[in-house]
Amino acid sequence: MKLTRLFAIPLAALLLTSCTTSSRGGGGGGGGGGGSYTPGEIENGAYDGYYDLKTYNLNKYTGPELIREIHRMMLDTHHTLVRYAQFTQYTKATADREYSVDQVDAATKKNQFFYTGSENSLSTSYTREHVWPCASSGGMWVHKNYTDIKYYVDHSAYVGGGSDLYHVRPCNSHVNTARGDSKFVEFTADEKKSMIQEKDSGAKYVLLCDADEYSNYSEPADEFKGDVARIIFYVYVHYAKIGNYNWDDYCGALNLKDVIGKNGSTKEEIYDQLIRWNNIDPVSETEKLRNNTVQTIQGNRNPFVDYPSLLDRCLVL
Repeated sequence: MKLTRLFAIPLAALLLTSCTTSSRGGGGGGGGGGGSYTPGEIENGAYDGYYDLKTYNLNKYTGPELIREIHRMMLDTHHTLVRYAQFTQYTKATADREYSVDQVDAATKKNQFFYTGSENSLSTSYTREHVWPCASSGGMWVHKNYTDIKYYVDHSAYVGGGSDLYHVRPCNSHVNTARGDSKFVEFTADEKKSMIQEKDSGAKYVLLCDADEYSNYSEPADEFKGDVARIIFYVYVHYAKIGNYNWDDYCGALNLKDVIGKNGSTKEEIYDQLIRWNNIDPVSETEKLRNNTVQTIQGNRNPFVDYPSLLDRCLVL
């Protein structure tokens, strides 16, 4: 295992539909772009050598075998674990790091709030949103040495999936509170009649229901559905216990049904939702920039941003 538990900075979870154009720094799939898979699409040595196909044969497998292969690659390459308390250090560019991890794109010197798309100064404070909620993580987002609730992820020593820079996103506080621990779903037209829309200064919104029957669900705007799918599946493939190749301290029993789909949804329905969201919202410039920037910090990449069709191939039934 190549992991070294370094802390380099000081403390301070199959329907192809028509694509909607993302307004967040330009659409267009990065790498594979979603949809059907073309054999041999991932080039050996792509992204400055990150994709080593002699070690991780990503062009050979589908389904559970491909998930295991990506899991192994993620764990081997994730060499630096970021502390939860360090997040504010990455919200602006530095002499050693050209871009903020939350930056809209290379030209726009602003950060972007998740779900709403609003742009904010690089120095703006924000709430840290766990796209895979703490309450649905089986305790994984709580440091193993601090099980008391007062240490719930905010403890300065926390590292792991709950402080992964690909997972935790900046968010407006009232939108973060409104989303809470709700599961991501697609509402029907009738269900939407009973909802409110949480917005940021007239920007994009996350749909939320104000009726008791649907209070545990939320639906992001189309422009963020792909982001949600790629983040959720990144977290699942990286931090779920898959085969015998795990970080014992940081991998656990994650279940996609705890974060995607309505209660009672079948595995087929959950897979369908992830694939559809991945395809209707192509990878944005924001996601691409984050992938490049976070790699310089953590060492690993989110393969579902580089090659969105990997998600489709992983979810073959």
